[in-house]
Amino acid sequence: MDRRFLLRQAFYLCRGRWLVFAFALLLIGMGWAEHFPAGDLKIYLSVLSIAIVLNAVGCWIYRYWYHAPSHWVPPRTTTLYTHFHVMTDILLLVLAIHVTGGEKSLGIYLLIVYIAAMSLTYGEQKSVLAFSTLAALLMTGLMVSYFLGWLQPRPLPFEAAVPVYVYKKNALTGVVVLYIVALDALLYITAYLSLRQSLQLRRYWTTAEAQKQFYSRLHALHQQSLQHESLPKALEVITTQIQALLEADLAYSILWERRGEYMVPIASYGFHENLAGRFISGKAQVAFRQQCKAVLDLLYARPDITWLDLRKRRDILPSLVQERFRAYEALLMLPLRVGGEANLMGTLTLVYRRNPRWGEAKTMQARQAMEAVAPLVLRFVEHYKTQTNLRLLQELANDVTGLTQSLQVKPLAARILNSAFRLFNIEGCALLPDPQGPPSTAVLTLPMARGVEESCLDTLLAYAEWFVHRLGDQKILQVPDFQAPEVPVPEGLLSCALAAGWRAMSVVPIPSPRRSLGMMVLLSRQPYILRPQEILVAQLFAARAGAAFYNAHLYTLLREEALTDALTRLPNRRAIDKTLRQEWRRAQRYHHLFSVVMLDVNHFKTINDRFGHPTGDWVLQAVADLIRKHVRETDFVGRYGGDEFMIIFPETSGSQARQAMEKIQNLLQEKCCPSLSIRAGIAYGIATYPHDAQDPQSLVRLADKRLYTYKAKLFAAEETNGR
Repeated sequence: MDRRFLLRQAFYLCRGRWLVFAFALLLIGMGWAEHFPAGDLKIYLSVLSIAIVLNAVGCWIYRYWYHAPSHWVPPRTTTLYTHFHVMTDILLLVLAIHVTGGEKSLGIYLLIVYIAAMSLTYGEQKSVLAFSTLAALLMTGLMVSYFLGWLQPRPLPFEAAVPVYVYKKNALTGVVVLYIVALDALLYITAYLSLRQSLQLRRYWTTAEAQKQFYSRLHALHQQSLQHESLPKALEVITTQIQALLEADLAYSILWERRGEYMVPIASYGFHENLAGRFISGKAQVAFRQQCKAVLDLLYARPDITWLDLRKRRDILPSLVQERFRAYEALLMLPLRVGGEANLMGTLTLVYRRNPRWGEAKTMQARQAMEAVAPLVLRFVEHYKTQTNLRLLQELANDVTGLTQSLQVKPLAARILNSAFRLFNIEGCALLPDPQGPPSTAVLTLPMARGVEESCLDTLLAYAEWFVHRLGDQKILQVPDFQAPEVPVPEGLLSCALAAGWRAMSVVPIPSPRRSLGMMVLLSRQPYILRPQEILVAQLFAARAGAAFYNAHLYTLLREEALTDALTRLPNRRAIDKTLRQEWRRAQRYHHLFSVVMLDVNHFKTINDRFGHPTGDWVLQAVADLIRKHVRETDFVGRYGGDEFMIIFPETSGSQARQAMEKIQNLLQEKCCPSLSIRAGIAYGIATYPHDAQDPQSLVRLADKRLYTYKAKLFAAEETNGR
């Protein structure tokens, strides 16, 4: 018997006794005690005092034991004390019957009522039978003693005397026996009927206590889970609490979200952790996914809890789950739904070593548990999604801000690749140029990647046209799993991805204010599909990356224009000064020498005067092209101004520079402007660091001085030859 139930009922029985004591005291107050002899009144008051004291002590003890922890008071102590209390009550009641008229006493009916109350209190067949038998034996013995003359009952106040009973065989075998049998039968019948009600009451009590404990534990579950902000930790707490609540041997849980036709796990606990990253899709042609789909179809078909007898229906589970549950007999799947039967956001699985054969009460508890837990889980899921979206948007804002800090294409591309890794939690990213744009106007001229092998990058570049074709007007192209692609993937791309260990791919176009610049390819080594929020973030990020690329391209063009001569497309005076300072610093640091050559076109004024300025511009372009083609890649050629040019020869002595200039001079005389009657020759002056000067300005002045000295000699020779 439940200890708290017994103590609670015993306490109510003690409270009921106070009514009897109040009635007994009322009789004394009404003067009934005046009709008693002094000895009888003393006995009456003694019995009443003992009963009051015992009842007061019992009330206090039962109340204390009820609220005390169970381990403080052993169950045997509780049982012995309640039995002692009941036996004392029965003895006192029989004594009260004796002193209040014997067989005519109202105490007989009070004893019957007490037996009924005792039966309601205990609700245990053995105890009720023992106490009923004790009461029947005492009553039978008392009545037999009266009729045999062994005892005389105390007279009632309104009786003059009580007749003395004499033993008569006929009387004993007739009325007396019938009277005694009737009393005993009434005692047992009352005890039996009360016991039935007590058993029913006990069942109600047990159910109520179980429900109270159940709701208390549900409340504790809510309190404990709300202490965690992390979705995995909260799911772990909920799962373990439900396992204890429904007395399961194992418990697993998994939560997912729908992404198109896919169901992607977002949190799991227990054995389901091995399923993280796997997609459950109806179109997939993989045996595992087909088995998972069978379980999901079962959950969707039955909005209620799903009970599986693993001895009969084990084949419906995925093969690896079957192996895990081989030693178990029963499985209970509790669907987590909010807002309708179709809104299935997860499942909680309980496994039992032995089939518990639940009744309706336990089944109802399972339903109530899931109805109570589902909104709590939804709260954590929504909080998780909100936090994820906020993190994405915050990182997007930070990365977009970072994109504006670089106006060079290569550093900008590296920043974009790093940002994509953080934003989408991927293992590989590639930026591919637009295959349909003209190379002359391309911003991304070469593919760039991070975490992608060179051979795989070449394959991606080779299939750039296929990406553009598949994208069409779509915002994104996704291949969630190369092992079971939902879209037809070219064999070369598929084999390259699988060989490199890639499982999922997403392709996002990179727009710009003018046209598409290319595409961003996100690669993952686990099956993966972007959430709608991630798709939106990917589009925003790609748009900002495209704008940043375009701005960097414009900046590069403007920078080149600022440092380039418009006519000859050679570096201008500003670029010459910058390069000269850099070469001078490098020569100082590494103790190298370098030479500076100043040159101009002979008779350039005469060409402009005789043939016009367009012809003069054409001559400058021809001279610039010829010089650019016949110097080393490390040499620098720029237009200093007018018809003057400067060449910087790194790590070159004066004699070596002179040899190079003589070669260029001869080529100009042979190939440049043969249609003109005036040969477009050149004159030059050379200065070498550090032999001729120690600073850039001095080198330029010396080279320029030597140029004019060379031209003066050249003109003097021409005048002499002309005469």
